[in-house]
Amino acid sequence: MTARRVALAQRAALGSPGDAVSHGEPRRSDAQRSDARQIDSQRSDARQIDAQRVTWGELGCPREIGLYRIGSAGSALRVRVKRIHIIVAEDDPAALFTIVTFRPPLGPPEHMLGHRVA
Repeated sequence: MTARRVALAQRAALGSPGDAVSHGEPRRSDAQRSDARQIDSQRSDARQIDAQRVTWGELGCPREIGLYRIGSAGSALRVRVKRIHIIVAEDDPAALFTIVTFRPPLGPPEHMLGHRVA
């Protein structure tokens, strides 16, 4: 046998360095690895983002950008309002917006207005 064939035979017998078997993990098919990555991605997204709804009137019909408090004193949220939200609200206290909560791995959650709901 040639040196190349010997090397290929040894690699096949031992498993390639990138193979999961060489690291003590059970062997998975490509489909199983793809499914596992997709599930992990969905779990991390679910931990980071949560949606609620609020009316423009509940925010106090703000005219300036900044953080605005909604809810009772015990469960108050500070929601970030941007210029685009003020424009889209059109001074309509009944305008309904989503609240998007981002939960970073470190630090407190951040709340901001999302889209206006028709």
